[in-house]
Amino acid sequence: MRRITSLMVITFALLFGMTAMSHAWGLPKLEFHRDINRALQKERWNHPEEAREYWQKALESGEELMQAVPNKTEYFIGSARCSYALGDYARATTLYNLALQIQADKGGDPNLAKHYPWIYVYLGLSYAKLGDTANAIETWEQVPSSIGTTYRTIHIQLAKFKKQQIAEVK
Repeated sequence: MRRITSLMVITFALLFGMTAMSHAWGLPKLEFHRDINRALQKERWNHPEEAREYWQKALESGEELMQAVPNKTEYFIGSARCSYALGDYARATTLYNLALQIQADKGGDPNLAKHYPWIYVYLGLSYAKLGDTANAIETWEQVPSSIGTTYRTIHIQLAKFKKQQIAEVK
């Protein structure tokens, strides 16, 4: 019981401290993550108008965060996901590619798909929505099997795109 109480106090102190630091710096970090999570919830509950509002709010926070902390990959990934959800696929591809470049510049693991598999899913989807099947194929080929059923879905679409490319060449 004592450990649980101590853990709760430490958790509260950390959350309170993060909130205070975020507000002291004038950065909307907590709002950014909260709004993305709320948008995802609203999508799951089939409330598209409310989801769109949260995506827009998160994107506004994300734009501010990307400017304030330009080497923080998570802000680019989150903002790219917001852009995708709002139908701005060109912006989404730009932001996902910037996130990948930031990670590469940091000297991170060259196999980024292992750590950020969803970048490749949504980057490929963005390319597909823009009609850029060549980049969609190249991107989706990097999606790892660790993401389960989405992997199978992506590879079904990948096979269709490859057949389409072969047909176009003939």
